[in-house]
Amino acid sequence: MVITRLLRPVRFLIIAFTCTLLFFSSAFPAMAAGVTSHSKPSDGETQLKKVYDESEKSLESGLDSMEEVSKRAQRGVNEVQGGADLDKMSTPENSQDATTFKDQVKKALDKVTPNN
Repeated sequence: MVITRLLRPVRFLIIAFTCTLLFFSSAFPAMAAGVTSHSKPSDGETQLKKVYDESEKSLESGLDSMEEVSKRAQRGVNEVQGGADLDKMSTPENSQDATTFKDQVKKALDKVTPNN
């Protein structure tokens, strides 16, 4: 009986702390990650303008011939994307020094497991 009376305030504090933690973790998920973004929303605006202009031109001119479509497709990754963000994509030329997933897992397991 005495123990129950003493545990009530402790139980209340634990419940209050848990509710507060749940509230703040759901109210501020971006802050919980702790990662700051270095991108600016205006960076994609110029590329979007190009896509918009291409769309307007396509609507005014009608259907394109197969030669025009394949000519545009040769400019980049595909006809729709063109050369947009081509420098940010991984290709065999710029991935020579990249660590493979297998190597990353092996390195992590080597850190965790002791040497035999």
